[in-house]
Amino acid sequence: MRALLPLQNRSAHIPILLGLLLCVIVMYYPVVSATYGFTDDYYDLQDALMGGHNLWRHQVSEGRPLMGIMQVVLLPLAGTVNNLGWLRAINLASLCVLAGAIYLGLYRLGFTRALAAAFSLGVAALPCFQICTAWAAMIAVPFACALAGAAAWLALTLRGDLKPTTRLLRGGLAGAALLISLMIYQPAGMFFWVVVAMSLLTSRETVSAAMRKFSSCLAISVGSIIAEFIVFRIGTACYGASDEQRAGLTRDVLGKAIWFLRRPLRNALNLDALHPSQDFAILAAIFIAGGLVLYFVGSWKQRGARLGIALILMPLSYLPNLAAADSYGPPRTQVALTPLLAFFFVLALRGYLGALQSFSRQSRDQLLLCVVSGWAIVSAFSARHNVIKYMTEPQAIEYRLLKSQLQRIEPAYAATIYFIPAALSDRLTEFFCYDEFGTPSSFKVWAQEGMVKCGLREIGRDATGVKVASITPEQLPQLPARAAVVDMRQLKQFR
Repeated sequence: MRALLPLQNRSAHIPILLGLLLCVIVMYYPVVSATYGFTDDYYDLQDALMGGHNLWRHQVSEGRPLMGIMQVVLLPLAGTVNNLGWLRAINLASLCVLAGAIYLGLYRLGFTRALAAAFSLGVAALPCFQICTAWAAMIAVPFACALAGAAAWLALTLRGDLKPTTRLLRGGLAGAALLISLMIYQPAGMFFWVVVAMSLLTSRETVSAAMRKFSSCLAISVGSIIAEFIVFRIGTACYGASDEQRAGLTRDVLGKAIWFLRRPLRNALNLDALHPSQDFAILAAIFIAGGLVLYFVGSWKQRGARLGIALILMPLSYLPNLAAADSYGPPRTQVALTPLLAFFFVLALRGYLGALQSFSRQSRDQLLLCVVSGWAIVSAFSARHNVIKYMTEPQAIEYRLLKSQLQRIEPAYAATIYFIPAALSDRLTEFFCYDEFGTPSSFKVWAQEGMVKCGLREIGRDATGVKVASITPEQLPQLPARAAVVDMRQLKQFR
């Protein structure tokens, strides 16, 4: 079977892996070199420096105790906004691990080295991973994706000819790895299904064999999800629900299905676009469906069965967000759904090229490589542009503006700092996407106190006991004389 192909000539992978990782590092290096915080980063850093009690409660109550441990331990080690780049370096390193794992996995499945490397680079450049790398609060989320992928790989090797103890050990390891991934970030755990798709949909084994593997993977995932749900309920029982919508399960199944089609699936079908188009999503869905039918082999019944597996994998890859009562699906929640659809695009394209019998197989393979490589290169440049234009530069300018205003405040009047946040219309970019691309950090209420206190510490002031009061511009005339005011509306001057 292709899934069991050994890694021949392992030394040949070294230059390709090094080149792939170099591309990923160059693509995202600005998130390491720039000095900025990003919405939740300010609140998380401030709370972690005060002991991290609220931060720990929040993460545990949302079923992410391992993320909570990393934040409570690592954020105080960073200490300042200037040092958050070290945490983003961890995110970048974990993304390199994920990209390398995808490359090696696809090569084992029969992809050429060049095609596997190109696809891996394209996945690493997707908007969901732009956020996971540029946001210090998303510590090691790409690594959680890689861990979920490893769990899937173990689950796919549970063959019937193995000894019962070996099967039990592998199944237990797969379930544990998936549970760990879920306790870091639940959407990252769904990368499990991306690897399942890569194996089952590229295999030429019988549909019944594929269904047996799918059943094994489903059983392991159900066990891990139940365990994660127990962890989640223990957290809410101990600390209460941080958000009632996130803590509750949806009761409107039909409404949630419609939302999935109109929002997350539409966005994911647009792959790299920050301006998702419904028309493009519909055309992409038709393209994928037709291409997959051509790619799959066997009778129409067998092709239909494989297409059914592909359809089931889409909601499975977004299951945590579909199960929650909350209907909010920013790109960071699509770390499994978007890579899954990108893989479907490649298989569909291979299906269409396979129908061109007038071309040699070598010509078809070269054309496939050209298209995927072109997408990967464009995506890489787009990712670097996005992280600079919509994240590092505007966030760094906003933080410098904050510190410059704090420096002008006389210490004698700094016991209470009145904070006028930037409005969305004050942003430095022509558009914003959710709270991830282009949104000023000061616009978020929960980030404001952390911004001020982190800024005070970094200009050498004592932030202990300082009160931060958010006010509207209309309240300015009511303030006492010589009141300390930080007006972030001035951000628009830097456009």
